[in-house]
Amino acid sequence: TPANSRLDVTTNPDPNMQTTARDLGQLLGWVYACAQGDETTPLASYAEGLVAGDCTAVLNLMTGNNIDSLIEEGVPESVPIAHKHGWIGDTHGDAGVVFAPDGAYVIVMLLHKPDWLEWEESSPLMAEISRLAYGHFTHPEALYPADLVLAEPTAVVTTPTPDLPRAIVTGTQGIGLRLRQTPGGAEIAILPEGSVVLLLDSAPRDVNGTPWREVQTGAGETGWVGADYLITE
Repeated sequence: TPANSRLDVTTNPDPNMQTTARDLGQLLGWVYACAQGDETTPLASYAEGLVAGDCTAVLNLMTGNNIDSLIEEGVPESVPIAHKHGWIGDTHGDAGVVFAPDGAYVIVMLLHKPDWLEWEESSPLMAEISRLAYGHFTHPEALYPADLVLAEPTAVVTTPTPDLPRAIVTGTQGIGLRLRQTPGGAEIAILPEGSVVLLLDSAPRDVNGTPWREVQTGAGETGWVGADYLITE
């Protein structure tokens, strides 16, 4: 996907279990639309026979998820929220439908910090983002001065990605894959599980029965890795 193919930014996703904020937001939007009786969403392609009552039941179940934090903390207690939160050591997230008085909206937040993300960092930040989003959709006049002039959006510059085949590091049991100067040679770096690398044009090598491939990392480093720990996209 465009998200996991970028080489300038990586969150080391699991090769078999990935998502994006856009994916989650679209899914929640489809569920909400289905609950309103819209039968034209892509959900129909994945769950034949799905009806509005099924989607309403899903949202009702998610509304019972009360943790008094993250999205909930930024929304008045009287406002129902159908959401699902989750976290691992380096990534925290919350995604939901907020049933605001003037109309429901979807909000998704995923925060990542390499190695470890502290709850004391993520929780207040998500709560503040939720508070601002709620204010934007319900009382924008309280958030924005009448004479506010919005600046032109800054263009996002990404690192150009060479037109080379990609592979994902996998099967390392979380230990990571050693990038070496030569096959079996000195170590350059450890590539975390889920890293995306480019496969360079040099021919694969076999050393003592172990296949090796020359790769380039997202940081621009080149070296050799065990080919058995790569899966091509």
